[in-house]
Amino acid sequence: MAGMGRISLSTPWLLTGLILYVILVVIAAAGYTPTLRRQIQALEAGGPNSPEYQQLSGRGTRIGITLTVIGVIIVFTMVTKPALWS
Repeated sequence: MAGMGRISLSTPWLLTGLILYVILVVIAAAGYTPTLRRQIQALEAGGPNSPEYQQLSGRGTRIGITLTVIGVIIVFTMVTKPALWS
């Protein structure tokens, strides 16, 4: 859209969406993926009732909620195109 249209990448709502997307990818790669790997290992080693699995499950849920909120904010920003700053 920015490459074909007349919208600059420095447009506030587009730049905000892109920055939030980068943040989302970094959190997913650095936080959620390793947690999920460890959670699978804990499940295989100790089952679903093991303390390690339960702790990792809670962490995965918190990170997942954070990623979902960021994703919703990105969609909201892309749909409404708010005037974020002048």
